[in-house]
Amino acid sequence: MVVLPYLLSVTVLPLRAADWLLSVSPAAAFAMQQSEPRYDQIDNIYSPADGYFPLGAWSGLAVLALWIAVVYAAAVTNLRRRDA
Repeated sequence: MVVLPYLLSVTVLPLRAADWLLSVSPAAAFAMQQSEPRYDQIDNIYSPADGYFPLGAWSGLAVLALWIAVVYAAAVTNLRRRDA
């Protein structure tokens, strides 16, 4: 769930789709390693292949935590159904 969205955004997807995918998938946590800030006054191509991610570090961590909470809730629900 982390590697595939990152690989798709770096290789195949156009920039807008890659930004969206990296904003909603667990790969958003890669934003914690972002080496290049975005400056609105500079016209540059900000792509994940160049070290830019669409979210800030804390936002990326929050998206990852949300995914963890969703998966944990699904696991607890699944476990309660099977043991009941």
